[in-house]
Amino acid sequence: MLDHYYDRDAVDQHEFDILTPAVAGYEQQHAPFGLVGVCTFFKDERCKLHNLGLKPKEGREVWCRQSGDKANAIHHHIGMLWNNAGAQSIIDLWNNTYKASCC
Repeated sequence: MLDHYYDRDAVDQHEFDILTPAVAGYEQQHAPFGLVGVCTFFKDERCKLHNLGLKPKEGREVWCRQSGDKANAIHHHIGMLWNNAGAQSIIDLWNNTYKASCC
């Protein structure tokens, strides 16, 4: 799922797109405004990626439905990992692949 990251705390206010595990119902789309819902990989009270060794960092560090300071800090860290040319080229590829289904 494509999400827009806005770092309100930064002096120069970073703003860019990131890829993140989708909220159920938003696979291959842009994230909804006011993100609510459950990760698409969270089924029957378990992460379907866990036993495959593919669980995304945000899901590993913060339980799939947790919020608060820890969740916000990790979300910020993940967001900043997308703030470079290489990561944004992946965003461009995603946009070129899923543009018709998301916009």
